Amino acid sequence: MNHDIPDRGGLAAQLAWQEVVTAWRDTQNSPHTRRSYVTAWNAFARFLETDPWTATVDDVSAWIASMQASGQARATIAARLAACTSLYDYVVQAAPALLVDARGRPRANPFRSAGVARPRAQAYPHPLPLQDGMVQQALARIVNAGLEFLKIADLEFPSSDVRFGR
Repeated sequence: MNHDIPDRGGLAAQLAWQEVVTAWRDTQNSPHTRRSYVTAWNAFARFLETDPWTATVDDVSAWIASMQASGQARATIAARLAACTSLYDYVVQAAPALLVDARGRPRANPFRSAGVARPRAQAYPHPLPLQDGMVQQALARIVNAGLEFLKIADLEFPSSDVRFGR
């Protein structure tokens, strides 16, 4: 890939940036991550309304404020910021010539600035521990069914406040 683009605002620069975005997307192993990251990137690009290599800390902060004002969940905002941070990190490493100012000096990842106030996503509550009676009930069901192996998450309990998994 040749990313030494002299025409900063022209078609060649836009194509080079798109090539890097595609390469970045392809570094993600999970198709779900790829889709989520591209969705986040597209949302930022639409908000930016200018060339992505011109993005500033103020642009990032304004995007965050816009997402908050539209009622997006903190977890969604955090995920979108993580995705765009990842993209700009990739550009800095893989194609630094695409992220330079008008004088050709390297620019930093605007998402990594201390001036960007990242909202924290709420942590999920921890699952409730099983009570002794529930454990005894589960073991009795296993023995009564003659099963040698069964995942505990496959068992059903009458109590609605029992959660398993992540």
